[in-house]
Amino acid sequence: MAKQEIRNVTFSPEQLQAVIAQAIAEHEASKSQKVNVDSSVDMEKATVRAFARAGYKSVTPRVDAKTYNLWLAEGRRVKEGEKSIRVRHLRLFHRDQTEELTAVEKKQALADLEAKRSARTADKLPKVSPIEQVNPVQAQPAPAPAKAPRKGAKILITSGGNA
Repeated sequence: MAKQEIRNVTFSPEQLQAVIAQAIAEHEASKSQKVNVDSSVDMEKATVRAFARAGYKSVTPRVDAKTYNLWLAEGRRVKEGEKSIRVRHLRLFHRDQTEELTAVEKKQALADLEAKRSARTADKLPKVSPIEQVNPVQAQPAPAPAKAPRKGAKILITSGGNA
C-alpha cells in the first residue's frame, strides 16, 4: 500500500461545521436506506406468507396485495363481504377480492380519496396566524412560584388504641 501524503488543512469554524454536517447527513441517509431495504424485504416475505396461509396461490406484494385506499386509487373496489388479511400493521386485500369500478364510480372514489388526504394533511399543519408568521414569539421562562409564609409549627395529633 502506498504511503499517503499528509497535509495540514485548516478550516474556519463555519467550514468545519459544514463538513461535519455533510458527513452526518450522508451517514444518516445510508443508514436509513439500509433499514428501509431490510424492512421492505421482510414485509414482502410476511405478505407472501400471510396470503399463502389464506389460500392465495400467486401473490406479488404491491401488485396483487394492496390496502383498500391503494385499490381505490387504482380504480378497483373491494367486493362486498370480503375480509382483509392482516400483515403486521397493514390490512391488505388481494386482487381477487376486488372488482373494477365504472368511470363514474372511479371519479367519485378518487375525489373522496383526495378529500380525505387533504383533510388529513390540513389537520397535521400547525395553526399559525399571519401575525405569528411575521413576528415569531420568543419563549419566556416561567416565573418561579412564590412561597407562602409559614403560619406556625405543624402538630400531628394521633389517638391511642383502636380508632
